[in-house]
Amino acid sequence: DVTYSDKEGVPYKKMFTDIPILTSWFSAFADLLSLQLINQYEPVYFNDYLNYNIFKSGFLSAVPILAQFSAKLFSGISSDALKCISPTTNVKIYNSLALIVSGCLMIGLAFIPPTLVCIASITVTVCFIGFNTAGFNKSTTLRWRQDE
Repeated sequence: DVTYSDKEGVPYKKMFTDIPILTSWFSAFADLLSLQLINQYEPVYFNDYLNYNIFKSGFLSAVPILAQFSAKLFSGISSDALKCISPTTNVKIYNSLALIVSGCLMIGLAFIPPTLVCIASITVTVCFIGFNTAGFNKSTTLRWRQDE
């Protein structure tokens, strides 16, 4: 692990050249971009593909975001409470849940006919993306934590 003391100051050069940190930042950018695109085009998908009216499309688009908020709370609290495994393994588990489950569901969504299963799939996809709170977001703090 990379550590530093308060006397050294902030190691900007080390931070901006550290591959794990750059990877975490890239992952955060990709995560935010994907969620922005999903949230932006969900109402269009519900309206045009599933043929819901504008009111229902707007309401249904809020459900995945609320589910994701709950997943973020759950994953953050459960990750901190999970003491039987190393922090690195913890991050790998939660990051894998966030990416593998949501990725498989999003791919599967392309093959589902327009039914309520589509709404459930999008909701669960966005919900599982919320597990990244205990995934790559936590990995950055583990990488650069300070000595006490």
